[in-house]
Amino acid sequence: MEPELQPVPEEWELTLRAVLRKRRRDLGLSQQDVGNLADMSQNVVWLWENGHGVTLASFAKWTTALGLRPSDVLRRTGL
Repeated sequence: MEPELQPVPEEWELTLRAVLRKRRRDLGLSQQDVGNLADMSQNVVWLWENGHGVTLASFAKWTTALGLRPSDVLRRTGL
């Protein structure tokens, strides 16, 4: 029997978004810049930063575009 997936607690999602937004801004990148680097649209970056769902694949592309590993971002947020 497969374990039931639980939603990510909202405070984790808020922290994760804040870490990625801060990194983007610290690098002086626009949402469009990150979209270009991650091979995704600026709209996907905007949606994630503004609390809308994102896929695991998009998360991995985004963190890589910011010079991070997904696992490092999760550690920074305490997840």
